[in-house]
Amino acid sequence: MDFNMDFESRLKTFNENWSLTFIIPFEMAQAGFVYLGIRHLVKCIDCKIRLSNWRRGNNTLYIHYSIATNECGFIRES
Repeated sequence: MDFNMDFESRLKTFNENWSLTFIIPFEMAQAGFVYLGIRHLVKCIDCKIRLSNWRRGNNTLYIHYSIATNECGFIRES
């Protein structure tokens, strides 16, 4: 796992270009995601899964867990 990218480093990827107001960068970084700078596309630091099309009420950690449970070291360690 790429634990070299800690929470603060992940959070910093969500710069002023992150425009969604209903999912805050803190939640994304907490779920292991970094912002790729394209629309609302994020990527996990471990399993490299890419997700977008976020909707109001989405639970970022639950979505990550439900998609990548067995393949993601970040989720297994969470």
